[in-house]
Amino acid sequence: LWCVIWCFGASFLLSQVPDGYTPKEAYATYQEAYGTVSNCAFWETGSECTEIAGQCNNKWPTGSVWRDDDCDADPITGVMKCWRCAPPRYIFDVRFAISFFVYLWN
Repeated sequence: LWCVIWCFGASFLLSQVPDGYTPKEAYATYQEAYGTVSNCAFWETGSECTEIAGQCNNKWPTGSVWRDDDCDADPITGVMKCWRCAPPRYIFDVRFAISFFVYLWN
């Protein structure tokens, strides 16, 4: 019974993503919002590995990018900004760490 109650509480804590975790502004291109994908495997490093993190996935766990039909226009350049960030489905934070410690303690 304790394990079931803890799993329910832990899943609730994991799903609580803070409001300021992802940016709220819109971006002009998909590459600006999502970034570029690396042409190397995760174990390869070096100057030939060119990956640029976007504004939506510059930290882990990453969120996703979605296109808004109600685009914002930049008042200076007039560029339409239609790409926005969606928060991730879960996040590990201090509350989950404390909950896990309590689970192991009991």
